Amino acid sequence: MMHLGRPLTSLIAGAPGEILTVLSRTEQPLTGRTIAALSDGRVSQAGVSRAIGGLVDAGVVVAVPAGRAMLYSLNRDHVAASALTNLASLREVLLERIRVALKTWNPQPIAVAAFGSFGRGEGGPMSDVDLIIIRPDRVVADDASWAEQVQQLSSSVCLWSGNSCDVLEYTRAELKRLVRVKDPLVGSLATGLLDLAGESLGPLLRGRVEK
Repeated sequence: MMHLGRPLTSLIAGAPGEILTVLSRTEQPLTGRTIAALSDGRVSQAGVSRAIGGLVDAGVVVAVPAGRAMLYSLNRDHVAASALTNLASLREVLLERIRVALKTWNPQPIAVAAFGSFGRGEGGPMSDVDLIIIRPDRVVADDASWAEQVQQLSSSVCLWSGNSCDVLEYTRAELKRLVRVKDPLVGSLATGLLDLAGESLGPLLRGRVEK
């Protein structure tokens, strides 16, 4: 399964993957201390020091002296640089594939959003891709063509990422009911909400649902 928050580390494990993830996201040269800080504790400064020499030797990282410190940056002229930056941005690629797939739906959903750790960009290798879909009120829950669209999207996300895709599905009226009774699910849905299609789901979850 893909590490949904730091996908490059799914293929390049350990400190090298964490270092390359940080460096691929900026063109600013960084010290080893800063690389460790930007890894959010996934690799220590000592771990950076032990691993980064191999990346410099491989030519994918450039090291430049700066006083008593060393500044490191991704060698964007290296033949592997584009592959590394693409790997680091796989979450964005996955999100775009979902958006493109949703544009083909007929009928169109009222709203679709990612939520939870995937929506926040913090998912790990065991995380699911959590989606909430608001279907039109006129579409019944057992509508065969609608159900096929939902199942196809879920299967495609799993194929694209290797991670399971869990879909919550409601009509606008059903969501309005959940908001009105202050169902705990509403609070959990609002965590890491990332709109993917249709209306913004935030106002709907805050109770401003059209009558």
